[in-house]
Amino acid sequence: MDDRPRGKPLLVILSVVFLDLAGIGILIPVVPILPAGPRSPFYLLPAGYTIQTGYILLGWLVTIYPLCQFLAAPIPGQLSDRYGRRRLLGISVTGTCISYIIFAFGIVTRNIPPFGVARGFDGIAGGNIPVAQAVIVDITPPEPRAKNFGLLGAAFGLGFIIGPYIGGKLSDPSIVSWFTAATPFRFAALLSAMNVA
Repeated sequence: MDDRPRGKPLLVILSVVFLDLAGIGILIPVVPILPAGPRSPFYLLPAGYTIQTGYILLGWLVTIYPLCQFLAAPIPGQLSDRYGRRRLLGISVTGTCISYIIFAFGIVTRNIPPFGVARGFDGIAGGNIPVAQAVIVDITPPEPRAKNFGLLGAAFGLGFIIGPYIGGKLSDPSIVSWFTAATPFRFAALLSAMNVA
């Protein structure tokens, strides 16, 4: 069964990678100040916790995602060979969307455990970059393959450049009064939902 994207598959793959990395980049300015920024209005640790505890928690939050992705990364590749790249990309990005919603819920309820659950779930579900690379190999003849991988790298980098800027602005209540630390996560969930579409 041919499960390749129809229409302009390269554009679809580049937009998937760009939106996914922008969604990750949006979190960069916000996540460190939640457990380790005691002077921040977004600081979430209860009274009595030391800044060292916040740093340890931040370290775990940063570590959980790549650890889970490392453990789960071979699985999406094998499943995409069996069930199709498009289906696995959709499932992966849906998982990322759900993880952002869980993280925003943790911020709104001022509850720490959902952060770890969200990061771990996103790491397990976040196998879309290897699948996107496999799609590039599938749809590209050998001659322009290097160029298309270069475009994939550009989409990757552009998402990481634009994402933190957007995240910083979306968490700044001086720009819009209802912006909070949860706003970038809601926006990242919206980007992921657009990505699934």
